[in-house]
Amino acid sequence: MRRLGAALCLALLACGPAEKTLATHGGIEWRVSPASDEARAVLERRLHDAGASGEVHVDGTALVVQVIGPDPALREHLFAHPEFSVHEVDEHYDERMLAELTGTHGHAGASLAGGARFLPGPPPVVVRPAELRTADIASLARGQDASGQDIVTLQLTDRGRERFAAMTTRLVGHRAALVVDGRPVAVPVIREAISGGRVVLSGLREDEIAALLPLSSGALPQPLSVDVERVVGPAQ
Repeated sequence: MRRLGAALCLALLACGPAEKTLATHGGIEWRVSPASDEARAVLERRLHDAGASGEVHVDGTALVVQVIGPDPALREHLFAHPEFSVHEVDEHYDERMLAELTGTHGHAGASLAGGARFLPGPPPVVVRPAELRTADIASLARGQDASGQDIVTLQLTDRGRERFAAMTTRLVGHRAALVVDGRPVAVPVIREAISGGRVVLSGLREDEIAALLPLSSGALPQPLSVDVERVVGPAQ
């Protein structure tokens, strides 16, 4: 009886290096969409940074990700797309109005007129539509400040840097909200324009830091849908 991996290769009439290794050692293959060169590059970096062996290639409108070895937990790391955004704070909402919104909507948050959004926090805040998003992050590093507090430093893409510089120039003397997965983690008053493309986050919960860590290899341009997952057993 022919081995399953060899039969698959013969059926396809061709078999790349990763497929041959999958057939020999076993592993996992994911088919995800939509495909793009940018998403492929990010996934390749995430594989490398995770110390995983595998490859990513384009197949029509999908990306095929092949990883050697049984590591289902790698899926969460590879395809993570945490929600990060930066917003102008709508300062027309004073403490009384924010308290009323909290009383009405509780901790669920709500969409308001004109594209504004109420975030219950803490701190509760009303924000205008996002001006930067996850895709504007080029890389991320975890560290500590001088007091030993955990911080996360974001380096923005060229596009993100330009947007953030324009936004902070416009908002000098006003507040911006940095939001992670729906929670305003920082609501600073902008003291001066920030043109270097570097953003430092402090006061994050451990789960928020963990959610952001895959961005150390770059952000996906958009969330990916896992259409097929295939586990290949090692050859006997």
